[in-house]
Amino acid sequence: MHTGNHWVTISNVNNNPNYFYIYDSLLDIRESTLANIKPTIRQLFSTHFYNCNFFIINNSQQQSNGNDCGLFSLAFAEKLVEKKNPLAFSFKNLRHYFNYCADKLEIGYFAGDHIFPIPSPIISKVNF
Repeated sequence: MHTGNHWVTISNVNNNPNYFYIYDSLLDIRESTLANIKPTIRQLFSTHFYNCNFFIINNSQQQSNGNDCGLFSLAFAEKLVEKKNPLAFSFKNLRHYFNYCADKLEIGYFAGDHIFPIPSPIISKVNF
């Protein structure tokens, strides 16, 4: 989801259907960011929004620049779809691999190999 100037991943894949987790590669979840995504979340989940719980993953992998938030969001999403831990991917070559895929017009496993040890999520509840 785009927050206005930043990409984050929001998912309830492999979880309780009313629990949504926010993966942010800048840990940029502040009041302003939440305010930007709140209308979209309400629209997407309008029928059962008030039964939903939202959590921030406080130890998601972090980007080292201001350009790679979209790549990290894709990597988080890929791991979730693969039913793997979204906190466990090699982030060092994300930009290089993305450019390779774009040049070759083919996509493989975007997020690369697992890193070890695989962390357990540290979460904080978000109140809307």
